[in-house]
Amino acid sequence: MTIMIEAGSPGRKNLILFLYVCAFVILDAALYFLRDGASFIHGAAEILVVFLFPFGAFVYGYATGDRVRSFLAGTLSYASFLAAAFVAGIQPTLENPNYPALFAGYHLTLLIVAGLIGCFASNKQTPFRILALVLAVLWIMIFFQGIE
Repeated sequence: MTIMIEAGSPGRKNLILFLYVCAFVILDAALYFLRDGASFIHGAAEILVVFLFPFGAFVYGYATGDRVRSFLAGTLSYASFLAAAFVAGIQPTLENPNYPALFAGYHLTLLIVAGLIGCFASNKQTPFRILALVLAVLWIMIFFQGIE
């Protein structure tokens, strides 16, 4: 069974991408601005959001079949997460002089892998979609490995 969104014109494809990214921006903003300390509900919501980044990119790519916009959807959704974290005042500590380079490398890796998940999921061939799922699991493992 194939689910394809018939997006026809580039304007409609751009609108779908815009709505996808806006959904993540709203979700990320709600996650950070409506937090109330260390409650169980907030922790569970954070874990759910972490899983939504790679699997959202996968579903977007699978549903639209558009490689370029799927790559953008994966990267922009995670970029909105980073932007919300910085706006909310969650800043990394700079005790280690190598930390800025490690921080940038870690998040750039996550950005690129999220984009590749969407890109590979948009391909109609099964091996590429399996690779996208493997990358989604890898993305989650990299994300949780980087939490200090």
